[in-house]
Amino acid sequence: MLAPSDLYRLALLAVVIAAAVLGVREFLRDEGQPLAVADRATGPQHPPRAGQEGAGTGGDDTGPSDKALLRRSELRAVLDGATRAAAKKGARVQAALLLEGWRRPVVAAVPVEDARRQVRMWSVAKVVTAVALLRELGWGYRFNPAPPGEVDRAIKHALTRSENCPQRRLLLELQERAGGVDEARDAVRSTLYSARAGARLPAEAEPGDTFCHEYLRTQRRLAEPLAPTLPLGVATWRSEDAVRFLHALGKGAYGERVADYVLKAMRLPKRRSREAPPGAHTAPVDWGAGRALSRWDPAYKAGWGGARDGEFLTQQVAQIVLADGSLATLAVTVIPNVQPETDDPGSTVAPEATETIMRRVARALEPPD
Repeated sequence: MLAPSDLYRLALLAVVIAAAVLGVREFLRDEGQPLAVADRATGPQHPPRAGQEGAGTGGDDTGPSDKALLRRSELRAVLDGATRAAAKKGARVQAALLLEGWRRPVVAAVPVEDARRQVRMWSVAKVVTAVALLRELGWGYRFNPAPPGEVDRAIKHALTRSENCPQRRLLLELQERAGGVDEARDAVRSTLYSARAGARLPAEAEPGDTFCHEYLRTQRRLAEPLAPTLPLGVATWRSEDAVRFLHALGKGAYGERVADYVLKAMRLPKRRSREAPPGAHTAPVDWGAGRALSRWDPAYKAGWGGARDGEFLTQQVAQIVLADGSLATLAVTVIPNVQPETDDPGSTVAPEATETIMRRVARALEPPD
């Protein structure tokens, strides 16, 4: 039979071991090492293409300081609370935040299992398309003049009006520049790989809606303006992947000129699409980051869709420059519990839920004076 002093020592040892195990788990979590094996099918699978920049800056490689770890822990708690508050408005919510100096984003979701849920990119894919095309035009690794007027206008209309015909025009140019549909898909995959972001990309090109034919026939640079294109909007990824991609763009993974051009276009005031009938979109044009992060002049893009299949969702990805010059990148995905009849974010809780998360995170990053 053990003496009381021996029992005391054993109890003390058990406490020390338990504390050590919890500490290691928390350290691994904050360092970005997953506690479970990641879904390999969703991760990047192809290296950057030859001759292009992209060293993988979807998270920084420098080790975090104790202060940075504490800050990360605090912001994780803020993001958790923000997603819970947003979910109470009547939605499933997924959010990710990435700051400079972090190896990976912090992620929060309600329900918790949605943290790894793949969702369609919808119009956020227009940012990925623009970056992939600019790389194909040579911007990633050598001097190149401004994009041709057709390309420049298409990028700006895709990013500020979220118009689908200009997006299709960009995909056609990407396919022609890359050498085909498969090569264009590889270019997109390489672009995401450079950010350590994953996505499930569509396997086949589709003819698309005839609505765009009149516009596409005016595009003189295209050899086959009515050719099928990759339906990149239905590619799927997670909020974490969206954050990694935009963070890498801001950090110069694709070259400074690509970053400056695309982020400047993303900061332009948003405008109504000329493709949608009047009243089709009832939310303010600057809903989400445009309202919640306005004092930072955010670079942001929204995507939404899926009402026809009863799977409507919205996603916004945004980047701001903090007072110390560092970047903060945030993505928010909202799936309303009450599904709308049409693809109108304004008829759902999505704008309010998105802004709830973004405002709470913004106050934690830099409290107002």
